[in-house]
Amino acid sequence: MPFGEAHSEFQSFWKKKNGFNNRTHISLGGGYRTIFRDTTLVGVNGFYDTARLREQWSPSGGVGLELAALLQSYEALDLNFNWYGRMFDSQVLRSAFRYGPANFDLEAGYSHELWEGGPDFRLKITGYKFDTVVDKYGGWRTGGDL
Repeated sequence: MPFGEAHSEFQSFWKKKNGFNNRTHISLGGGYRTIFRDTTLVGVNGFYDTARLREQWSPSGGVGLELAALLQSYEALDLNFNWYGRMFDSQVLRSAFRYGPANFDLEAGYSHELWEGGPDFRLKITGYKFDTVVDKYGGWRTGGDL
């Protein structure tokens, strides 16, 4: 089943001498998802993103893979992988998988229904790498959702 998504965010991060340093983010994309054996969802997606930070717009793009599977006893497992970067720069496209910057995140989650018909508790772990050429960010993040 094809899908589409559009969203935007506006945030004010910190105060600078002449006002606030605001961030605006716009994301447009879509993809395709299908269900196998009534228990497993598999999908691919692509997105165009642009963000305005420090008075400058920075466009990027990304592609991703997703998987969600129902397990026994109303439990579920999900995996998401996203690769993103300056996809609209021909130099980056030519060397995207050899030299970078290759930016990505990988998230895995495990959900357990607390009681029949009740809410789910989801444990998650995310690994990520974000290289802006000037600064590099990377690491792990864990958490839980109810």
